[in-house]
Amino acid sequence: TSSFRHKWLVIQTLAKVSADAQIIVDLFINYDCSMRSANIFERLVVVLSRAAQGRQAVEL
Repeated sequence: TSSFRHKWLVIQTLAKVSADAQIIVDLFINYDCSMRSANIFERLVVVLSRAAQGRQAVEL
């Protein structure tokens, strides 16, 4: 399992990235809406929701 410090750094980074709503929109439009790209936004939401519920996240 990851250390508290590692988890905290991940949360801080996600907070900085998501502070700009356009980045989230761009991820969705450029990846999740493309048939040839990975669903990055969907995977991010799934992992974050599992982490918030205390369940083990699946590997990206």
